[in-house]
Amino acid sequence: MRSPHEESRRALPEGPWTGGGRLFLNVLIVTATVFTIAFMIFKSVSFSYPYSYYRGISYRPLLFSACLISPALIMLAYTERNVDRRPALLLGIWYVAGGISQVALRYLCARPFEEVIGLNRFADFVKNHGLASLIRNYDSLSRDWYHPNVNNNMPGKGIMMKALEILTGNLMVRGILLILVSNLGMFLAYSICMKLFKDRKVAVYASILYLFLPARIFFLTQPNVITPVFILTSFLLFLLYLEGHKAVFACLFGSSLYFLMYFETTPLVLGIVFLAFAYKYSSERKALPRDLLRGLFHALVGFLLVFFVFLLMWDYNIVSSIILKYSTNWRGLSEDPYLISLLSGPREFLLGMGVAPSVLFLACCGSILKGVVSSSKGVAGDGRGLKGYMMRPLPLLSSALSLSLLALNLLGVNRVEITRTWIYMMVFADLCVASFIVEGEERVSFYLVLACIILQTAVSMSVIAYV
Repeated sequence: MRSPHEESRRALPEGPWTGGGRLFLNVLIVTATVFTIAFMIFKSVSFSYPYSYYRGISYRPLLFSACLISPALIMLAYTERNVDRRPALLLGIWYVAGGISQVALRYLCARPFEEVIGLNRFADFVKNHGLASLIRNYDSLSRDWYHPNVNNNMPGKGIMMKALEILTGNLMVRGILLILVSNLGMFLAYSICMKLFKDRKVAVYASILYLFLPARIFFLTQPNVITPVFILTSFLLFLLYLEGHKAVFACLFGSSLYFLMYFETTPLVLGIVFLAFAYKYSSERKALPRDLLRGLFHALVGFLLVFFVFLLMWDYNIVSSIILKYSTNWRGLSEDPYLISLLSGPREFLLGMGVAPSVLFLACCGSILKGVVSSSKGVAGDGRGLKGYMMRPLPLLSSALSLSLLALNLLGVNRVEITRTWIYMMVFADLCVASFIVEGEERVSFYLVLACIILQTAVSMSVIAYV
């Protein structure tokens, strides 16, 4: 009897990714990575970034990449051999090693690590106010602040920086704490993949991709790297409720949505993904309509509980805050025309995700599109037709995520610095990439993908001033 994951492999269209196609895809990844690095080094006008170049290439990032790639690949080989025996231990090792690698990568920047932490606009703003005052009056206090990053955002980022300031006055320790909290997302990514794909290898690959996501490392000292932790927590709680129908998970899901919105509201566009999986569980009779309605009720209870705590204790109304932010800053401060931003947004997204994973994400979407055509003609690998094909986790997640990306891009939100503001979307795309590699019987070497990501990140951080 085949496992669900073996069935998903059978149902995956062969496309051009078998035989010689595998070699083509691997060569394409290497070629795209090399050309991207070359464009960055030589500051191509056609490849312009909204970030400044502060120096040319040197031997340092290349030497550093070589020193980091070798142990990373050795550790990956050990992980693959032992992933079924001691997954918790291996994830813990990756968590520690990943944090050390990220701090080391930060030292490729021109500015010292401590200086970058000190340049955080939120940290600069909150040091003049108490925690209770910030929670109660953040919108009014930030309205006249000199930097738009502070007054354009929801209060959560500023509150988090204030909490770090209370915990320690040492800038280095603050930065490390920020990294440690952000890296917790790897455990959430692992748990979500285990729920969706039932495969430890997919889950481990997704965790590693999360740790080495280029855009996240570029901005490790900024509050944006915490956003994925919130949205991944919400998604995991959502899946737990769909599987077990326990009211506690629905209540926690509702509460987590409040804190997500308190931190950042644009991830709500991923509601398309949430609705897609609610439909999947409903169509498979794993969650009946009454279960969904009951979950919606308990989620609303959880949300309102936190809402009234903030309202009664600090007179803070999150609905008024959201209306204020979007009525004054709907499209950010970009000077780019709307049509130009429609093209620059996806480009920045793919670069921030990493060239190698981006090639695979596009290949995944192409493979799924072929699967849709084949299944609509009744020739899908699993013989269940279009609906049966689309209800598989990878096609469903990839399709729903693509729609979310399209909606976010067309709305024109976050037209400034997509690399920084869309990190949470890149994390979800990496879940698709991890599954795509494994479900296709590893048509691409994950060793190659990891090496390309580390090389791109090291070179990018050495020549471009992201922070």
